[in-house]
Amino acid sequence: MPFYLLGLMWYFNNYSDAMLIYSVLHGTYGVLWYVKHRVFPDASLQEHCTFLCALVCWVLILGPYMAPAYLLASGIASNETQSKWRLSLSTALYICGLSLALLSDAQKTYTLKLVKERPLLIKDGFYKYSRSPNYLGEMMIYLSFACVVNHWLAYAIVVWAWCTIFLARAFQKEMSLRKKKGWEVYAQHSWPILPKINGRTFDSFIVYGLSCLIVFYFNY
Repeated sequence: MPFYLLGLMWYFNNYSDAMLIYSVLHGTYGVLWYVKHRVFPDASLQEHCTFLCALVCWVLILGPYMAPAYLLASGIASNETQSKWRLSLSTALYICGLSLALLSDAQKTYTLKLVKERPLLIKDGFYKYSRSPNYLGEMMIYLSFACVVNHWLAYAIVVWAWCTIFLARAFQKEMSLRKKKGWEVYAQHSWPILPKINGRTFDSFIVYGLSCLIVFYFNY
């Protein structure tokens, strides 16, 4: 991604604030994801797959993620209408999402290494109120990319990924968690993706409702 983004900026001679910020965000995520993959890889990503399976994943999921940068660099997505508030909120969303994804993955990896009990239900730390904080972090990361571009196609690609790969993986995880000891109590105080604030539905609606109003106000 860093080389692809640099190539786009050079080819289209586009060094706008929006393009530079997008390149920093998506470019550093590519580098940090690779570092994470080398230091504490996800076991599910170590499985071998056929060439056809890899090609389908690229065409349907990974390939489209390269489109938002092209939209912005080429000018199809306007570089002039990006507000400083949107760019700032997008950067904050990326930082929070990246931290959540990396730290929760690290907690899961090293907990599974240190605790020999099986099957193991991780229900503390980042997993106390959200059963999939790593997925939430990745969703926040890619949403931040779409918010910088602010084009309907960029949002559509993110929603497509959420409704396919993320939804499928979250469903598989839920089915696995249901088989583990302590699931019934854990499920009452947590949600599949979003954290259940203080383990309470009412508190969650208040916090998320106010957050949506703040984001809407500063964007529009």
